[in-house]
Amino acid sequence: GPATAAIIAHTILGLVGFSLCCLTARLLIVPLGPALGLSVALAVSVVANLAIWSVRRRSVRAVPIADS
Repeated sequence: GPATAAIIAHTILGLVGFSLCCLTARLLIVPLGPALGLSVALAVSVVANLAIWSVRRRSVRAVPIADS
């Protein structure tokens, strides 16, 4: 229903950050070691999700509110 559609619509962009985290972990754990590779992967996930959040927040502010 509508509630499920709203949850899916808001979660898809968050999965981009998670996907980047998984890709980073996959590529960096062997060359950098587990501790540093996972730390970098966590940082990538946090930065990606903060970037998505800030873009969403900025786009919401840019939309004028219609007076009724």
